[in-house]
Amino acid sequence: MRMTNKIMQNNSLYNINNNKLLEDKLSTMMSTHKKITRPSDDPVIAIRALRLRTSVAELTQYYEKNAPDAESWLEVTEGALKTVTDVLTEMSKQANKAANKDLEPSELEIIIGQLKALRDEVYSTGNTDYAGRYIFTGYRTDTTLSFEDDVNDQPKGYPRYEITEQVKIEDFDTINYTDRDVLNGITKDNYKDSAYNGAIEQGILNDENSNIHRLRLSYDGISADGVMEKSKITLPAGTQIKHGDGKVETLSANTDVTLIAGTKAELNNGTLTLSEGTSITLDDGSTVTLEAAANVTMPAGAEIVNANGEPEIATNTTTGTVTLTGFTQTQQFMGETVNTVSVTNDPDPYKQIYEANKKGDNLVIMIPETGEILFSNEAYKEIEKKAQTQPEMAITYRKDSWEKGDLRPEHYFACTGTTKSKDGTDKTINYNQEYLRGEGKKQVIEYDVGYNQKIQINTTADEVFGHAIDRDIDDLENALEELKEIEAIRNELDGVLKGLDEEKDADYEVALKRYEAADKAYSYIRENIHNMFGKTITKMQEHLDDTNVALTDNGTRNQRLDLISNRLMDQRTTFKTLQSENEDIDIAEVVVKLTSAELTYNSALMATGKIMQTSLMNYI
Repeated sequence: MRMTNKIMQNNSLYNINNNKLLEDKLSTMMSTHKKITRPSDDPVIAIRALRLRTSVAELTQYYEKNAPDAESWLEVTEGALKTVTDVLTEMSKQANKAANKDLEPSELEIIIGQLKALRDEVYSTGNTDYAGRYIFTGYRTDTTLSFEDDVNDQPKGYPRYEITEQVKIEDFDTINYTDRDVLNGITKDNYKDSAYNGAIEQGILNDENSNIHRLRLSYDGISADGVMEKSKITLPAGTQIKHGDGKVETLSANTDVTLIAGTKAELNNGTLTLSEGTSITLDDGSTVTLEAAANVTMPAGAEIVNANGEPEIATNTTTGTVTLTGFTQTQQFMGETVNTVSVTNDPDPYKQIYEANKKGDNLVIMIPETGEILFSNEAYKEIEKKAQTQPEMAITYRKDSWEKGDLRPEHYFACTGTTKSKDGTDKTINYNQEYLRGEGKKQVIEYDVGYNQKIQINTTADEVFGHAIDRDIDDLENALEELKEIEAIRNELDGVLKGLDEEKDADYEVALKRYEAADKAYSYIRENIHNMFGKTITKMQEHLDDTNVALTDNGTRNQRLDLISNRLMDQRTTFKTLQSENEDIDIAEVVVKLTSAELTYNSALMATGKIMQTSLMNYI
């Protein structure tokens, strides 16, 4: 084969270029510290790099962001719970101090004042937030646990709440009542009046009828409407209703349903015409609409708003367009009629129950100011019987006046809240309706902290911040007020007695009897407060136990998170090592190769230059 200069030149340039490309590749590897610059360089490395980079990115997200965020939330929760623990411990100490029978009412008043301040601190701690999110309010992280200001816009009353409490027979308790009515209104000026002839020791009563069964609601200051039942209407068989999923059902039998408050309907002589699309609630709590208009009978005594916007009670002669409130005037609990009686009534509600116990009457009284439902012995026996077949009972009531520190009901109960919209119309929100169907679940917030791994970060309000703390202090405060009243009477009569001479003054005997009656009443009430403080010690310890359990659970989650974080760190290190082994170069090896390539390249240039100086003409 004839070898020309052109062939030699082309071969030399080709080989030099290959050396240059190799040198360039090695130089790029040195500058990037990576084995490849494009997927086509090595598809296997490229595919593995994508997988490993994804794994490292996810582990970095978990380790550097999710886990620290979860840890911060848990640490904030821990700090709040420790504060509550300290406060409850102090409350227990104060209650223990107050259990001393030798303390005067003025001293008890100081202690109760301290208990109230400590109670406020407990609920204030419940409003702790993390990065603007309230940590104890479940999914409602934008809503405080308690009201931050007084809300009392009567008669509008916003926000108004219709609250349904679900209780059991174990929630009932007893309170002690001392019948001291014979001393009501007595003073140093009128103690001799014949109206007070019964104001003697025998007239002060505290016996087996004095222990009154009570169901204490979670709130006081509730609406005077009392305990209410929602208006029920009966849809006749054949009525078509449409469920939320669009499914139409034809009722095969007469069916009781609940009216939705605010529904407009035509009422003609007691017959209610519900239009197509009217919303109603089935017994399971689900909301449906009427597929077609239906005529039903209005419940007796149902409350409506007439066409003039005025409230009235529907009768069999009422006609016109009405708005249904969703309530009846009949107040019942477990089939027992509930009577609303104010604490200012004469006789007061406790006295009425006491008398019912003596007579063996069936009587139930609701006190709106204190949020208590009182039961005579006979009424309580009936409730006990019914509780055997219906262990969970529901009570619905309204409250539209709130004080700073009151717990918001939407965090605890199935309720309906009504507020004012910007346009001035009522805005109603239903909260936790699933509770009524027995489907209530904790509003647990979980963070992803690993592959298919989640951890709960929140503690819910019901675990720590119960209504009982506030209501127990209310009971003590009410009992102290009664003690101070009887103390004032006793001190006034004692002053009268000291100003009389036993031998010379004929009124001495009368004053002595009145004083002895007041002293006996004082002893009964003082003993009751002593017992109440004893129970308060136990209750505070129970609250403290609940808080310690929540604190322990929170600490357990934190420990688990530490273990997960350590594992994430190890996993990330492992995957980063694999990623480096897959992508990164061995610098020493590449340096040697690059140096060799440079030397080869330079040598090739020199050799080619020498060769190309000679041509075939030199051999002719």
